[in-house]
Amino acid sequence: MNLIKAALAQVNNSIGSFQEEQIYEVAGNMGWLLVFVKGVFWAIVIFLVIVAAIALNQIAPAKKRKIFTCSRCGYSYKEREWAKKCEAWCTKYKTCNLEINEHRIMML
Repeated sequence: MNLIKAALAQVNNSIGSFQEEQIYEVAGNMGWLLVFVKGVFWAIVIFLVIVAAIALNQIAPAKKRKIFTCSRCGYSYKEREWAKKCEAWCTKYKTCNLEINEHRIMML
């Protein structure tokens, strides 16, 4: 009787491990599919965000502002008067004035 139980237990263990291997194999294959699907999903999301950003920029473009530049040193100013003062100073003294340069803007 013990011999029969031992034989049945051995058969059940071998069948159980075979089924587990199949389950893990299917889950492993599905894992790659899920990674691929998630990758495609995020690629589509990124693409749509880029398209939306481009569309919004074309619908409501940023306001273009006037920038005035000193012809001598090349510094840029928001107001024409500061650019003219800078140009006059640069022409007369061939240096830059720190008080005038406080009003310059940085160009990127």
